[in-house]
Amino acid sequence: MTEQQAISRDELITAIKNGATLITGNSRLASAILGEYEHNMRLQDMVAWRTPDVLSVKAWLYRTWEEVVLAGVPVSPLQLLTPDQESHLWESIISHHPQSLLRTQATAKGAQRAWRLMQDWRLQRQESDFSLNEDTRAFSEWAVRYEHLCGENHWLTENGIPAQLIKLISNKTWLPENELMLTGFDELTPALAYLTERLSDAGVILRYVTISESAGKSVRFVAPDTRSEIEAACRWARGRLEKKPAGRIGIVVPDLAAVRTILTDTLTRVLAPDQMLPDSDNISLPWNISLGQPLGSYAVIRLAVHILGLAGNESATEDVGSILRSPYLAGAADEAAIRSRLEGKLLKQGDPFISLSTLHYQAMLTIRPVSTSGDIQPEDDDLTPELLRRFSGLKALQKTCPAKARANEWAVWFGKWLSVAGWASGRTLSSHEYQIAEAWKKLLIDFGTLDAIAGQFSFVAALARIKNMASVRIFQPQTPDTPVQVLGLYEAIGLRFDHLWVMGLHDNVWPPSPRPDPFIPRALQLRHNMPHTSQERELRVARVITERLSRSAAEVVFSYPAQNAEESLRPAPLITDFPDTYVQELELWQGSSWRDLVRASALLEQVCADAVPALSHQQASGGSAIFKYQSLCPFRAFAELRLGARPMANTHSGMDAMQRGQLLHRVLELLWQQVVDQKTLLAIPQEKLDEIVREKIEMAVETYKNRFSSLRRSQFRAVEVDRLLDITLQWLALEKNRSSFTVRSFEKKTSTVVNGVGVNLWIDRIDELDDGRKIIIDYKTGKVSPGDWFGERPNDPQLPLYSVVEGGDIAAVLFGQIRAGELAYKGVVQQADMIPDLPPAKGNKSLKEAMQNWPVVLDEWKQEIERLAKGFSQGDASVNPKNGRATCASSYCQLAVLCRINEMQFISDVDPDDGYE
Repeated sequence: MTEQQAISRDELITAIKNGATLITGNSRLASAILGEYEHNMRLQDMVAWRTPDVLSVKAWLYRTWEEVVLAGVPVSPLQLLTPDQESHLWESIISHHPQSLLRTQATAKGAQRAWRLMQDWRLQRQESDFSLNEDTRAFSEWAVRYEHLCGENHWLTENGIPAQLIKLISNKTWLPENELMLTGFDELTPALAYLTERLSDAGVILRYVTISESAGKSVRFVAPDTRSEIEAACRWARGRLEKKPAGRIGIVVPDLAAVRTILTDTLTRVLAPDQMLPDSDNISLPWNISLGQPLGSYAVIRLAVHILGLAGNESATEDVGSILRSPYLAGAADEAAIRSRLEGKLLKQGDPFISLSTLHYQAMLTIRPVSTSGDIQPEDDDLTPELLRRFSGLKALQKTCPAKARANEWAVWFGKWLSVAGWASGRTLSSHEYQIAEAWKKLLIDFGTLDAIAGQFSFVAALARIKNMASVRIFQPQTPDTPVQVLGLYEAIGLRFDHLWVMGLHDNVWPPSPRPDPFIPRALQLRHNMPHTSQERELRVARVITERLSRSAAEVVFSYPAQNAEESLRPAPLITDFPDTYVQELELWQGSSWRDLVRASALLEQVCADAVPALSHQQASGGSAIFKYQSLCPFRAFAELRLGARPMANTHSGMDAMQRGQLLHRVLELLWQQVVDQKTLLAIPQEKLDEIVREKIEMAVETYKNRFSSLRRSQFRAVEVDRLLDITLQWLALEKNRSSFTVRSFEKKTSTVVNGVGVNLWIDRIDELDDGRKIIIDYKTGKVSPGDWFGERPNDPQLPLYSVVEGGDIAAVLFGQIRAGELAYKGVVQQADMIPDLPPAKGNKSLKEAMQNWPVVLDEWKQEIERLAKGFSQGDASVNPKNGRATCASSYCQLAVLCRINEMQFISDVDPDDGYE
């Protein structure tokens, strides 16, 4: 490497002002020097000036090659591949390799990185070197194919530019005109070093400079843990910022990605608490994090990917929900309620996947009224919501989706699809959001450039490529110059601050452990002293960086956490010579966070616990759930059944328990419509009965296959038919052992009024004995406990409610438990020998006593049902779970945030686990 020349910042500014080209190690240093140059010009009262030629080495190489080509200099190869084209080429090579790989994209990324290292270090690939293990042999084979394709098609990669420029220098067909200065490099790669040597030999004025900085005051600080360390650094930054608002403050973090979330949250809370307020997207933050995020991780880009997914056969219902909730979709604010209802409907159906056609149909059902004939009302442009118009447009455009197309054709089609969907037009985008949306458009353009190296893509392949490109492309929205800069260790090289805090420097991370490239032979890497190869090299580089950082500001704090979740930590050896400092000496900002301020200003709130308004009309929704919830907790009955505060359902693969239960109900209903009574059942030969049951199952499946998407898959349907056949035949065997009966009704709908509450009920089945008495049956496919019918506030008063509403001479009230391995009737009977194993020989005492006190049991049920109905109708909505929070947990109540039961323990003398009013 050319000997470094130390110069002052003023000398650097003068050199670039006089026309020298300054090449920096990274783009952040280039931006910082340009900013410093602008500041210098303003101090001289300049109103206009020529922009100096300052750029990163990567940008300089790209620009130089572009200038060479545009100048007509004869070059070969001619086409410079973009990083995306390189990635696709590597993936294509690896995917066609005889040895199948499960993670092609990750492997291709590693191979591309290894190839660039070899070019940067000017390594020659010798077969003997690469034959030592399976990884290096595979890479060597891929590299042979890669070289062949690049040579055959005259393709050039970014890391191959220095070698091509060297050829032009040797041929005397190109030389830069300006003086070249390099800064911000701790070392040059061999390829770049060789290029600079050839430039210098050819007479180009070339200087490798470092900016001379005087050493500042450096101290060492230990924090209890990483969270405390971050808190201290942020409060230190605010303290310095309040003293000198125009000062430049740096926070350097070795593993910035690992602590990004907690660091961002703490910076926001300490430096910009206003950012937490609603509608604060356009508030300028006083800090900036250098580390970008994958483009695909931003919300507006996730929406774009999900919308594109609608063009395929089916989309995940979860993704469709994200689309419906997104504020970036046209009409989001005006149609939030409609879209929420639609999402709830889709989730309730439970299907994990949904097609655009089905989504459009369900949207119409949700949005448009249905006529008495069952037809959906026709569209009216003046009344049709935005969402429905967008879905209609997408359905029409979907017909134009090609089976296969070139990348550029897909890019155009994807752009049109997003436009029709109303992507990124739901609200005015903030500056950051606008930049992210523009970055997506740029990504589509870059995807289109794959035409140069790839053939046609199917829709699935094109979308997968787009998603992959978005997931690996790191993007950071541009922000105005901010006083606080958060950087990685290597990004801070060459930058100057007034105050600098370098955190996380414990001995496990600094110097870092060697990480040799797995695709390049270790011996080859050691021989050429390649990056991350040996402990000695890592120590040497870390020592240089630490020394540089200690000179980057007048005040420098090096810190480390005393422990992490697993172990105690020690300071990195490279910072042990710095003197210790303590919290009191750091002059941290001592202000209160917004959380502390809120807590300190809290006042005791008096809540009126009067009953809510009584029912304004008799009819109420919820059926038997009214009585169950009113018994378990009056507030739950009020919130879920009067306010409609029900939790969203979850999607699931296959059929859930409720759907299986509905299907079984239908099978038994169809069966008893034909069989009618036990006498007929006993008379049917088993072989014939098998045929009848299978026929009824097929009929039920045909009825439900349009509602349950799983049944539309032939393999799943066949398995479900066999399961239903097996369990239904087992159940019928149990029915044969009962006393004689006739099935009088199935799924009987009953509308009635109970103490001012009008309810609609569906009783699964009512049997009639030979003497005319009734048996009420409710099928259950899960675990059941008839003991839940008894006592004050019964846990499950559904069957008692049915007995009260049905009336007449009731002989038994039963659960028909149809569950694999647990087929039985469970409940209460008026006399023994009516139902096998009832009353039970062991178990709940109430079940045994019920037979002896049958009229009393029915009367107690009637009184309890009327009491619960009265409480519901009169507005009893007290937060009073039967057994405190144990009831909330066992009944899967999700209303704790609304009823605030967890907070009540702090303001009540009553233990909430014991129940309270």
